Amino acid sequence: MPESVLARSRRQHQDETLFSYLQWLAARQLDGYYRFSQRLWMSVGIYRDLAVGVGEGGAET
Repeated sequence: MPESVLARSRRQHQDETLFSYLQWLAARQLDGYYRFSQRLWMSVGIYRDLAVGVGEGGAET
């Protein structure tokens, strides 16, 4: 039986679908924690800094 268009598309894009879901989940969680921090009168909220590498010649190298 030939593969349906939907099944083929699902198989071909499964990685993108997973990563999109994970991004959505992370954004939802961060939003919830931000709202919680505001209820606790934390004026800065949540500091969202993600280091993705180090600078050449920086303290880490």
